[in-house]
Amino acid sequence: MRIAFLTFEYPDVRPGGVGSYVLKCAAALAAAGHEPHVFTLTVPESSRASLRPGIHLHEVADVAERVAGGSLPAMMGAVALGSTPAAYKLAVAALLCDELRREHAKATFDIVEAAECDALGLPLIVQPIEKLPVVVQIHLGLALNSIANGVPSTERDELAEALELASTVGADAVCAATQSVVDAYRNIEGFSREVSIVPHAVDAAGITPTPPPESGGILFVGRLQKRKGCDVLAAAADIFLRRNPTASVRFAGSDTPTGPGGSSMLAEMMSRVDAELHSRFVHLGELSQPDLRREIAACRFQVVPSTMENFANTACDAMAHGRLVIYGGNTGLDEVVGDAGLRVWPLTAENLADAMEKAWNDAALTRSRGQLGHQRVVEKFNPARVTAARIDFYRRVIADHGESKRQWDALRPEQVRAVMAALVDSTAAPLGLAGKTESPGQRLVSRLIDLARRLNRPPVVWLFGAGRYTQRLLGEKYVWESARFAIAGIVDEHPRFKQTPNLLGFQVRNPEQLCIAVERGECVDAIILSTDTLQDVFRARAECFRDLGVEVIAIS
Repeated sequence: MRIAFLTFEYPDVRPGGVGSYVLKCAAALAAAGHEPHVFTLTVPESSRASLRPGIHLHEVADVAERVAGGSLPAMMGAVALGSTPAAYKLAVAALLCDELRREHAKATFDIVEAAECDALGLPLIVQPIEKLPVVVQIHLGLALNSIANGVPSTERDELAEALELASTVGADAVCAATQSVVDAYRNIEGFSREVSIVPHAVDAAGITPTPPPESGGILFVGRLQKRKGCDVLAAAADIFLRRNPTASVRFAGSDTPTGPGGSSMLAEMMSRVDAELHSRFVHLGELSQPDLRREIAACRFQVVPSTMENFANTACDAMAHGRLVIYGGNTGLDEVVGDAGLRVWPLTAENLADAMEKAWNDAALTRSRGQLGHQRVVEKFNPARVTAARIDFYRRVIADHGESKRQWDALRPEQVRAVMAALVDSTAAPLGLAGKTESPGQRLVSRLIDLARRLNRPPVVWLFGAGRYTQRLLGEKYVWESARFAIAGIVDEHPRFKQTPNLLGFQVRNPEQLCIAVERGECVDAIILSTDTLQDVFRARAECFRDLGVEVIAIS
């Protein structure tokens, strides 16, 4: 069977659970004799080299790459990305689906799968390919994330949420890894269509579980988010570390603005732990897959205190290595970990600290539950068994294709209005009219004009950050280049830039490298945060520039 997957996320490049799932699922399908094809944006050579045998990778240049390479006029790039933030998601979806159509014309696919996150399958749902069904898998999209992270209703991205729901209710079939995530999604969006439950494959072959090292610490892995229970974890760590002077808690993941009032969650976590304990409460940053595996093997047990969760790849990875998982109850982790771990409910700092202390002081319990976890992964999530169930599901979808199960009426009026508002904005941009909101490129130009007036010359500026938001900004570079401004480079410390310090023709340096250059006399007038999130983290990380007299500016 030829199966196509659409994904924006990709391990070690654009991190996230969807990307991890797609690569693991594709590897299991290939091992079972099927032909998986993964459609995604460009990845580095190192990622291509590590691709598992039998997986066909189709890389698609996004808007920024096309503008940089000259295949898309810069003005058109700015127009395409000049309306709402969700416009970038729509652009990526269109690019991936167009490439899939070209490949399908060469050799037909049997089925396509995409996550509801980012709504990448929507172009194929709205304009279907004959005899090619589209499956949407519910992972844990923007609506659920926003609610679990406490995002105020006035700040929710209604368009992005509407697009995700449209892909879910408009697909030929829907699946999910846990019933918990389906129930949570139904509760907020109100659709009633059937959802098939097919767990994710976890390949524990080649992993020989070892006893937890007595010298190991406690590990947390995941984005630092409120929904991941990071605030509760920090408060629990403060209690636990005071009681256990030889223990340490290590946590890996990128920061997010889900602290109080949209502040840094990392800062919120550190504020909940006494400063005297910070040497034993260690943030590891964002880790590569090999580094992550080493951390799991070196830990005594793992904590996953999520308040809303789907399948939790990190819990499965820990279980595969024979590590006990302490987890928050009433989430998908009940189905994934079950009695192989320690369930905490209600999820409070005191209850979590008690569970951590119980595991810390009972080596026999930690070892036996770790063994149970490994056995559970091998039996319940065995790739061959799970892949057979997934193929059965695909075959049922193919056999039923043509019988409409779409529920477009599940879209609420305010969601339809959000889509219409976005269309108005996107048509206003090419006509030179003011849209509802300023685009990132337009906001950047405003900052550059202000700098130029004060300096009486074009400013030398570097952008801080090289993520999704910056990709969108670089796709709009016509906006600031047409105003006769230039960007000197990009500041980012992601490991992928160590070997190739370049992004679409812009040099990339980490903060330390650029600060050294400034100290040696290189002109840098300003560092501009190229995103509208994590401003407090940015300001703290950019303190070295401020000390050198470089202006630090947020784009928003």
